[in-house]
Amino acid sequence: MNIHFVEVDISNKAHLEALLVKENDESIRHLIIPKNEKINEPIRTEEQLVHYYQSSSEYQFFYLIKVDEKIVGDISLMINPSHLLKKDQESGWIGIAIWDRDFWGKDIASRAMDFLEELTKDVGLRRMELGVFEFNIRAKKFYEKCGFKQFSRIPKFTKWDDKFWDDIRMEKVLED
Repeated sequence: MNIHFVEVDISNKAHLEALLVKENDESIRHLIIPKNEKINEPIRTEEQLVHYYQSSSEYQFFYLIKVDEKIVGDISLMINPSHLLKKDQESGWIGIAIWDRDFWGKDIASRAMDFLEELTKDVGLRRMELGVFEFNIRAKKFYEKCGFKQFSRIPKFTKWDDKFWDDIRMEKVLED
């Protein structure tokens, strides 16, 4: 199994189609995108997705995860975005999403985390922060295994299965 990471190219139709699956697949969307009275994003179109990527700062890094030639997920690193809870100039917000359930439990997320840690260090950051929804026990355990520690909670951050859930904020300080 050849796992590699490819920068998102919004002019590539295959990249856009894969990203639209992530954004619009109701079976995984609730794991990635918060939903509540204030945040209730409609299904995204190709045009909206292109606009999002074109308007992103140069300090954001977006990659697709490919296994052999199949796109199975994505990863991202954002430098000091406004949604960080700890406002530290040396912090990055990370995201990992394996959309294709056939590839869950195959060590792809671990490889993605290694890639993100190296990228984070390469751009001069010392700390990584992320949010994981309280009901996503599998992801929380994975992040703990990778050395992340919970430092805060945002109550009733997202709604899923007719219930409100907290956003658990986790961090990892990187060693030199």
